[in-house]
Amino acid sequence: MKILATMVIVALFLLAGCAAPTQHWAKAGATQADLDRDTYECQRDANMIPSRQSPYGGYVALVRDMQDQEYRVQFSEQCLKSKGWRKVD
Repeated sequence: MKILATMVIVALFLLAGCAAPTQHWAKAGATQADLDRDTYECQRDANMIPSRQSPYGGYVALVRDMQDQEYRVQFSEQCLKSKGWRKVD
């Protein structure tokens, strides 16, 4: 069951990566090193958010893990925006 769940997650991420538009982060006067530092800090802070544990396991745990990961991505993006970064095409 864990192998199937892992395969589903990997497949979803691969499909999402193919469908995602090509955007990047920009900030006036900032360098790639600035983006790398701010991205690291935001992702570090997002990863400090505790995961919710499901007592049921299986599909429910898989859905919770996906929701937690999506929340961390949104948190990281909001963090970068708060530091003055914006997504551009």
